[in-house]
Amino acid sequence: MSRRELKFCCLNVHSLRTDGKLEQLQSLLMKRKIDVTFLQETWHEFGKSGVIGKLERAGYTVVEQARPVKFDAQGRPIYRGGVLAMVLRNSDISVRKIPYVDFRTTHFEYTVAKIACKSRGWECYAIVLYRPGGSVVEPGFFADLADLLARVCSSGRNIILAGDVNIHLNVDGPNSGDFLDVIEDVGLRQHVNVPTRVCNMLDVVCTRFTKAPKIAASDVDLSDHRLLTWSLFLPAATVNSTAPVRGRKRPLSDGH
Repeated sequence: MSRRELKFCCLNVHSLRTDGKLEQLQSLLMKRKIDVTFLQETWHEFGKSGVIGKLERAGYTVVEQARPVKFDAQGRPIYRGGVLAMVLRNSDISVRKIPYVDFRTTHFEYTVAKIACKSRGWECYAIVLYRPGGSVVEPGFFADLADLLARVCSSGRNIILAGDVNIHLNVDGPNSGDFLDVIEDVGLRQHVNVPTRVCNMLDVVCTRFTKAPKIAASDVDLSDHRLLTWSLFLPAATVNSTAPVRGRKRPLSDGH
């Protein structure tokens, strides 16, 4: 059966390692009939013995990037960060990781996934991103994000950038201005316009589609961040083309 709509969600889940949280997440996704999920701060480990293995055994196809593990003074592993994109496995929707082996950054965590709907001949490229909070936004963040976006946006017209950037986008300032400049330079628009954690707008959904999606934000028990959801209505057939990447209009500020 041909799909006419895909339902997406994005959430800083603040650890999937907590007892019962993975099951809560699966129940939430099933209840809301979510097709594609973007998560940040999963705190998952490398390999398929833990969180990723459980998701795959539950029927999900997962694209992920774990943060390298650090150890405390007693030699116990500390799991933090981590991002992933996943879809409930079926014959019509697919997701696969797109590696950019020559791109490196220390300013954020990310993974890039190609999502396709076979019955509609539709595809898009999704960047799931997490910039750790509690640190100054350095100029390198904007430079590296612009570099990654230029690479991904040269691959196709349909683009999603979603995640937790830990920048107060509801406050006018150099950081929020520089972020918007970077995404607008490649034709992306930021659609979230409500607080996503307490009174701050830290989480983003940026897209490059002919028709902008409407983002809904709702409180969930899983996290102190709000769950962002949206739908994309798929055309009968789409010819994926490449959009030119424009240069920056003005120098970036120093982020202070």
